[in-house]
Amino acid sequence: MTSIDDLTTSFKALMYERLNSTFGASLVISWIVFNWEGLYFVFNDEGTSLLLQIEHIKLNYINFDNNFKDPLLYAFGISILYPLISFTPFWCQELLTKWKRKAKESFIRDKLLTHEESVKLSSKIAEVTKLNEQI
Repeated sequence: MTSIDDLTTSFKALMYERLNSTFGASLVISWIVFNWEGLYFVFNDEGTSLLLQIEHIKLNYINFDNNFKDPLLYAFGISILYPLISFTPFWCQELLTKWKRKAKESFIRDKLLTHEESVKLSSKIAEVTKLNEQI
């Protein structure tokens, strides 16, 4: 019984490793999308025997395009496009942050001082100038 448990554990670890990669996950998902009818037929148990189900799948659902070529092409395309797609939100956020910073800076530059603030600032500048002259 332990050999079956070890086999199951190693299979789970292998599947986790394969599905954790972008290519592996996209291959599995695209294969399921292209072969959903066969999977539905297998898992929709209508009382037919397993041998009849296998024979029906061999006759109707096994072809090179749906089982190999198309899922591989889509998985390859997704693996290439995924980094670009995942980078887009980061780029948009950085762009918005930059625009926000520019708007804030222009708002601060355009803000005029009140008369009281101007008087206080002038007196502080005069104090600093006197201190610098003394040094």
